[in-house]
Amino acid sequence: MSEAVKEDPGIPPDPYRLVYIIFYWLGVGTLLPWNFFISVPGYWMHKWRTVEDVPEFVEAAVVVNETAEGNETVSGLNEMQTSWGPYLSIASMVPNVTILLLNAAFGHHFRTQPRLLISLALIIVFFIFTDVMTLIEDTDHWQDAFFVLVLASVVIINVCGAIFQGGLLGLVGKFPP
Repeated sequence: MSEAVKEDPGIPPDPYRLVYIIFYWLGVGTLLPWNFFISVPGYWMHKWRTVEDVPEFVEAAVVVNETAEGNETVSGLNEMQTSWGPYLSIASMVPNVTILLLNAAFGHHFRTQPRLLISLALIIVFFIFTDVMTLIEDTDHWQDAFFVLVLASVVIINVCGAIFQGGLLGLVGKFPP
């Protein structure tokens, strides 16, 4: 820390760097929605599996094909399984960036504390909603609706996450050096 900062009487003492630690963990928390969805690919591959009236041993088989170059590629993934990652990325990043830009342009018109509290409360509510949805084991016959429902939850969580991030960064900007 520079001498000018240490001697400034307007800066409150923080000998244990608690402010730094709190904001560090708040920053980690803003990454939680993304990590929540990307850290369980096996679950999503199971949820989006092809459902047919065939024996389990046939359903679990993975087909290996030879390509023209002689490289082996794994096929056997259906459309939902192959498109889950890109749809998840779009449902996460487009609302996040859009709301962050809107927040940068219009965020100063709204109070910080309600933005932080409401967005954090909504993130928690939709995490609970998503967690409860994981308890529903048999989604085989309504996979399309489940797919849309999960992506809608991702969009709402990321919109709230972006509002929280913008409010948090605005709050950090008010702190002394």
